[in-house]
Amino acid sequence: VTFTWPGENLNILKWEQRSPWSQTFPLFKKPINSIRWKHGTSLVVDWDPSSLTYYGSFRGRTTLDPQTLWLVINRLTLADSGQFSLETNLGTVGTHEVKVIKSPPKPSIKTQPLVCDVTCALKCTADTQDLGPVTYEWKKDEGEWTKGDELKGMNESKTPEEFSCRLSTQVGTSEASDRFLNPLKPPKPTQPPGISIGINMYRMYASIGIQISDRNRSGGVVHYNRQCVCTYSN
Repeated sequence: VTFTWPGENLNILKWEQRSPWSQTFPLFKKPINSIRWKHGTSLVVDWDPSSLTYYGSFRGRTTLDPQTLWLVINRLTLADSGQFSLETNLGTVGTHEVKVIKSPPKPSIKTQPLVCDVTCALKCTADTQDLGPVTYEWKKDEGEWTKGDELKGMNESKTPEEFSCRLSTQVGTSEASDRFLNPLKPPKPTQPPGISIGINMYRMYASIGIQISDRNRSGGVVHYNRQCVCTYSN
C-alpha cells in the first residue's frame, strides 16, 4: 500500500473485496497522544492514551496499532471504497484513496447469433458491474490462453472441438467457464441401434454359456448347463 502526502498526486489502489487493507506510516520524533482515522467524514477509529474506540461498520473488523499508526481493515466491502484520512495531535498526516472491487465471477459462453448456421461468434459473458476494466481470455481445446473480447468467424473448418473463457480484472482472474462445444463441428458418429442390440445379445448369451447336450431319446429332454434346463416334446 502506498501512502500519499498532502500536495502529492493521489494514488488510487485496487483491492479485492474481502481482502484485508492496511496502511503504515513512519515514526514521528514528537510524541503522538491522539490518533483519529476517518472514512470520508465518518469516524473509523479514535485513540488516546486512555481509550480506543471503533465506529460504525468498522467495529469488530478494524485494528489500529498506536505505535506505528498501522490501520488494518478486514472483510472489505464495496462500501469501504473512498478516501481515508489520518489526523493526530500533530495535525492532519495525509489521505489515502481506496477502491474496492468485487472478485471476478465465473463467466459463461454464448453464441452470436443464438442459433449458428454457417458461421457464428462466441462471446464470454458475466456480470461485470462494479468490476472496473475487464479483459477476456480464450482457450481452444487444451491450448494456451489468448486474449480477446470474443471469437469471431467460427465455421465448420475450424478444428477446435471445445472452448473455455475467463475474465481478468485489476484484482485477479476468474474461474474458467464450463467447456463449450463447438456448435458448428459435426457430432462424432455413434453405433447404429441394431449393431448395439446385436452386440449386447451376443454378450448376454456368451455370459450365460449355454451348452446343449445330446437329446435324451427316452424323455425328450435337452440338457443345458447348470444355469438352465429346458424341455420339449418330440
